[in-house]
Amino acid sequence: MSKHRPSPGNARPASVTRMLYLGKRLHRAARSGSPAESLPVLRRLLKSGVVRGHSLSSLFAQRAIIQRKHLLQLLALEAGHGDWPGFRRTLAGLPPDQLEAFDLIVREAGYPNHWFATYEEAEHFAHTRGGRCLRVGGQGVVIP
Repeated sequence: MSKHRPSPGNARPASVTRMLYLGKRLHRAARSGSPAESLPVLRRLLKSGVVRGHSLSSLFAQRAIIQRKHLLQLLALEAGHGDWPGFRRTLAGLPPDQLEAFDLIVREAGYPNHWFATYEEAEHFAHTRGGRCLRVGGQGVVIP
């Protein structure tokens, strides 16, 4: 049995599985030959600092270097965590329905979003500066 696939008695929490799937979708988009699909994700990777030392055009030309771990790190950073392992531990305690905002982010938001420690802080930001406010666990995100 593969060490990467949990056995039925040691199943991966659904929220972690969901986030891994979103990472897979972002990975596929980042490596796409279509600029409309890949550039928004590549911009997020550059803006977050997950990938350094590249311009957007050079990263697009070398997009094959993007690995799944880069996208998982991006999702962790955008959720306010320092790294994927820490975010994964947090995810294990969240019900999957609290991750619906990530589906929206993956589909609609091509640029970095504004993340806040609380939903209330996000609401205040959205009220004063505009944007769409979503609850993700105990945190809030504003999509421009």
